[in-house]
Amino acid sequence: AKRHGKRVIGFISLSESLAVLALLVFTLAVSLGPVTLVNSVGALQPLFVLGITLLFSHFFPHILKEEVDRHTVAIKVIAIAMMITGTVLVA
Repeated sequence: AKRHGKRVIGFISLSESLAVLALLVFTLAVSLGPVTLVNSVGALQPLFVLGITLLFSHFFPHILKEEVDRHTVAIKVIAIAMMITGTVLVA
C-alpha cells in the first residue's frame, strides 16, 4: 500500500481541487443567470459521468472496470434520460 501512497494522495488532491472549482463555477453561474436554468444544466451531470466512464473503461480498463455491454449501457442511458426528463418537467 505504501508504494501507491503518493499516487493516491495526488488523485485525492486532484479530485478535491476539481470539486472546489466546480462549486465556484456553480456559484458564479447562479449569480449570473436564473437558478432554474443553472440547475437544469446541472441535471446533465449523469450524462457526462456516463460518457467519461465509458471512455475510461475503453481506454484504461486497468483503472476502471465497468460493464460496457449494450444492454447495461442502454439501461443507464434510459435511466439518465428519465432523470433529465423529470428535471425538464419540474423546471
